[in-house]
Amino acid sequence: MNRSTLLSRDFWNKDFILICLVCCIASYPNSILTSVLPVYVLDIGGNNAVIGFMTTGLTVLTMITNIIVAPLIDSIGRKRLVILGSFLFFVNSLLFCFTNRLSFVLVLRILCGLTTGVFFPIPPIIVSDVSKKEHLVDALGIFGASGSVSFAVAPTIGLWLYRSYGATAMFCSAAVLGAISFMDERSI
Repeated sequence: MNRSTLLSRDFWNKDFILICLVCCIASYPNSILTSVLPVYVLDIGGNNAVIGFMTTGLTVLTMITNIIVAPLIDSIGRKRLVILGSFLFFVNSLLFCFTNRLSFVLVLRILCGLTTGVFFPIPPIIVSDVSKKEHLVDALGIFGASGSVSFAVAPTIGLWLYRSYGATAMFCSAAVLGAISFMDERSI
């Protein structure tokens, strides 16, 4: 990436900035659930087998959802699907606030595969849509880094919230950021 690219106004357009911001914010609930939820599951009586089943179910549902969503990206539209995905992150995170039963937590986490499968394939496509061809590699690099920021800090924040204030505070923080992502996404 050269300096002129970073300083270029056509590189830093509104849609590019918003999709980077939205993906960073939406990655927070995903990161919290990926990193701290297994600790929570162990604390409410689960074991490593339950965590493994939960992760496998999430992965399988994500793959199935990706297959279903792929042809819909152009027909329904990127914006609609990414708004739906960010809304689902909000709802998924919020629903965790209302249960501490292991069976419900397991089902909710597997259903997060639907959210992940709807949301995460779309933002890189939007980045390629809103970026000029000569800036595409740089734009995808910046976009990837923006999403990684959340994965770098969210586990620490989530674990701190969980240990200091309990699971509800941790899940509420994820729900709030899911709601912010949903609201920001509507601006694109």
